[in-house]
Amino acid sequence: MLSNTTKRTFAQCARNKDSCKNDDSSSVTDLMKGLKEIVSTHGSTHPMVVNHLVRIGDNYQSRNELGKATRAFQSAIEIYRLDDDQHMKQLCDIHIKLARTYFLDDKPNMSLQEMKNVLEIKAKELGHADPEVAMIYEDISIIHAKIGDDVKVLKNLQTAFSCYKECLGLSHLKTINVLESMASAYFCMGKKIEASGLMEEVVKLKISNFGGETLNSIDSIMLWGLCLDENGEKQKASRKIREAFDIIISHMDEHNPQIPMFLCRIGDLFSASHHSVGLRASKSRVGKKPTACSSNSESKIADSFITIGLIALKFELFVQAEKFILKAINIYEIIFGNDHKKVIDATIFLGIIAHHQKRYDTALKVLGQVLRLKRLEKNEDACSGDILCTIGQVQLDKGDPRSAFHSYRQALECYEKAFSRCEIYAETLVIIAGILALMEKYKQSKKIFKCALEVYKSLLYDKNHPAILDIQEHISKLS
Repeated sequence: MLSNTTKRTFAQCARNKDSCKNDDSSSVTDLMKGLKEIVSTHGSTHPMVVNHLVRIGDNYQSRNELGKATRAFQSAIEIYRLDDDQHMKQLCDIHIKLARTYFLDDKPNMSLQEMKNVLEIKAKELGHADPEVAMIYEDISIIHAKIGDDVKVLKNLQTAFSCYKECLGLSHLKTINVLESMASAYFCMGKKIEASGLMEEVVKLKISNFGGETLNSIDSIMLWGLCLDENGEKQKASRKIREAFDIIISHMDEHNPQIPMFLCRIGDLFSASHHSVGLRASKSRVGKKPTACSSNSESKIADSFITIGLIALKFELFVQAEKFILKAINIYEIIFGNDHKKVIDATIFLGIIAHHQKRYDTALKVLGQVLRLKRLEKNEDACSGDILCTIGQVQLDKGDPRSAFHSYRQALECYEKAFSRCEIYAETLVIIAGILALMEKYKQSKKIFKCALEVYKSLLYDKNHPAILDIQEHISKLS
């Protein structure tokens, strides 16, 4: 019989690699020694041999020696195949472990085959309407997500939902969670109307069954709000996002120990789909989210704070946005130090928030500090250009076109170093030409517009492209 520590679902471990760490403190050397003694005493097909092989596989997996873990699990499976009927459940458990190992080793197709083996055994044994079968369909959907097959992700989630609904009922948390996963799948596929309809149902089910102020409802309300925003229902979307933030902040103020886990869950969801959601920090090209550091749970919480801060910024909840960004920066500084790239990149958002709040001097001070640090890094010309563009926009909004002109001109030099003459370079030329026109330097403005036109013509095959037509119109007005 396998120990309870080995019976963890593939889905749990696939979602969080750190949760797969084995609790078995025995070293591989000790386990191998014990395995040899068991084989010599009881033979190579004894159940204790399988138990040891599984523990060895778990140990290797926790140390990220995935090839060795794979061989251990495969050996255990081969022994149990000799007596399938007697050890069917244990065989399924080991198939799941092997599938998980393949998944972590970036071999999703082999992982998928193992889970299909499990599904075949479990469906035959338990029938369709069983929670274990539903969970396997969930696991398979996760593997298809890694493969990139959105259609099969959704299909398997729909089957899992049908299983849970039939055996547990619509109000059960597992059924609601799969319904929410279906909404997320629609959302990531760009099907916002379908996602919005399902998220509305999820939110209603969660509120009716668990109450409206619980952490369980935050991500559902937030995703529903983002779907509504994408569908053009701006006011309703804003209300829902505010509602979610009120719940988050109330739990943070109460120092709820569960809040980091839920913030990471929200961060994971929106990090995966922030491009389709349109979480652009500003109209500038500044504001790339810091890359996740999966080896550090505190860093992951900080990454989640950044994501949630960007959602607040998108919906003009500037106070909330600043609060989350500052929390992220504090964590990054503790882990990495004050001058780490993550700290610098996150600080950019503080400048953007100050800009939106029309605190122009604060924005310029923060962005200026970031720019000085960025210029010390190697190969950061593009990022420096982005920051200079944002500084230029702040200066324009402050009513200082002369300073804005110099900032954009420096940005242009950065882009030329980083990309040569590309579309970003042409866009910056257009902005510079516009500033010169604003300063009533029409001759120079026309000259820069013509330079931008030449760059666009070399990049765009369509002579009737809106960018080209727009520049030609400006040139004609200045003639």
